[in-house]
Amino acid sequence: MVCWLRRSQKEAILFNKLSAERRLELLQVRAQAAAANLVASQATVDGLTAVINALPAGELKDKYLSDKVTADYKLFVAQGRVSDAGSLTVIGIESLVEQYTAQVSKIDALIVQVNAHKATL
Repeated sequence: MVCWLRRSQKEAILFNKLSAERRLELLQVRAQAAAANLVASQATVDGLTAVINALPAGELKDKYLSDKVTADYKLFVAQGRVSDAGSLTVIGIESLVEQYTAQVSKIDALIVQVNAHKATL
């Protein structure tokens, strides 16, 4: 009975571990995409700033200023995405995976002990 309970507990932990590993992979891909988006947004803002500084006052400059406001907002959003998918989140999920691995090891050790005890009976 103890072995059956431990095995079902082990299966649940293995499922949680697999789930955490998949979240970790997804988070790493998301972090790379967010970093690339941040670089592109920064390049857009820098380019628009250079163009705006070179233009004389007028309608065209106002259009580029409006475009720069939009680009600044996209840069702000990109910075938020980078911080959301940052290294602290990755470390937290990696820690969770390690915790699940340790729990599985403990359950395996207990199952071995119970089976060894059953063999002596």
